Amino acid sequence: MSIGKRIRELRESKGLTQSQLAELLGITKSAVGNYELDLSGPKESVLYKLIDVLECDANYLFQDGVSKKQNEFKVTPYEQEHIKKYRTLDRHGKKAIDQLLDVEYTRIVEQSLQLDEVPAPYLYTKTEYLTGLSAGTGLFVFDDIPTQVINVPEEYKEADFVIGVSGDSMQPTYYNGDKVAVKKSPCISRGEIGVFMIDGSGYIKELGDGVLISHNKSFNDINLTESTICIGRVLGKI
Repeated sequence: MSIGKRIRELRESKGLTQSQLAELLGITKSAVGNYELDLSGPKESVLYKLIDVLECDANYLFQDGVSKKQNEFKVTPYEQEHIKKYRTLDRHGKKAIDQLLDVEYTRIVEQSLQLDEVPAPYLYTKTEYLTGLSAGTGLFVFDDIPTQVINVPEEYKEADFVIGVSGDSMQPTYYNGDKVAVKKSPCISRGEIGVFMIDGSGYIKELGDGVLISHNKSFNDINLTESTICIGRVLGKI
């Protein structure tokens, strides 16, 4: 069980809403939502309050995360040899390897995603609406996410959730009020449209070379940073 799921389990066992827990911790509802979705973790000062409010200890929250991180950062001699070779490449060579790695990583991630069984001709799925997800200047998301059942056309059978578009920066591709189907993925290919999180704000944008592209030329593109998180790939409009 992930850290986020443990936080949510403890919160619900105490009968607290995300809003109530956020008030007790002195943070925003969106921050609590991000913790529970494992999009970010609590800072040290918040962690102490969280442990006190939920009446648990750090070992319980992080028992799975610690072992996972230890395994993730173990480098085998074979991998070390690849790293040495990579460092000898010029810029062109590194770019070629990076592109191939992105393609293969995306392929493996998509294979590993567990999708609900789809009864034709509709996909009946629990839909997480990230209310007002921005196709503009960015809006906070993951505030007490409502859940409902929605019918999704067969062509979007791979969808994991549906979100509403807010703003007009992606016109004429997507308009304010449109609903789009999204497949969860930690990365997408250049030229694809995805859902991204930047500092707690959500965006629907096209992935470019180091930037997130707005289709409406009245809006500026957004530079990619280390804090940019890819939530998934937009499959199309419902």
